[in-house]
Amino acid sequence: MKKIIFIFLVGIFLSCSSNSDNNDVGTNSITGIWRFKMDGVQYQWINGNSDPLTPGSGSSTFLESSSMTEIDLYKTSDPIFNFTFKIPTLNTGTYLLNNFNAALTDYSGTIVTYYTNASNIITLNITEINNNVTPNIIKGTFSGKLRRENNQGVIIVKNISESYFEAVRE
Repeated sequence: MKKIIFIFLVGIFLSCSSNSDNNDVGTNSITGIWRFKMDGVQYQWINGNSDPLTPGSGSSTFLESSSMTEIDLYKTSDPIFNFTFKIPTLNTGTYLLNNFNAALTDYSGTIVTYYTNASNIITLNITEINNNVTPNIIKGTFSGKLRRENNQGVIIVKNISESYFEAVRE
């Protein structure tokens, strides 16, 4: 039931985003891309179907506000998850994310969230910001460690490596 609710909410989110002015997309109609390895297992989403209820769909977006930029990577087929990064300002360069500034939520069964803290850090590298195309695109990489504590108090650490993303402005 939680998977259905999540997929429904992502569908609403993406349909609202798609109602923006897309008439200027032209040849740069990329809808996002991302990939990474978690504990050696490859996960990825490349363009795909823009319908969030279709298996294999997903998104990679970023949203800027006056106090922060949030980058979200979604995948709506098994495993269903959302990777989120929060940075203070959007510039090219390297960000060390700790204190819950990066999180991975897995909706593929019992919902669990892995996050950064003082000793489990994600390094986010924004390599390109392209405001000359519509929609605007950012590109980058990330790697590091995420953690969570299970019901028995055991700390579980996930290693993230070999990543790449292109995200479009929401």
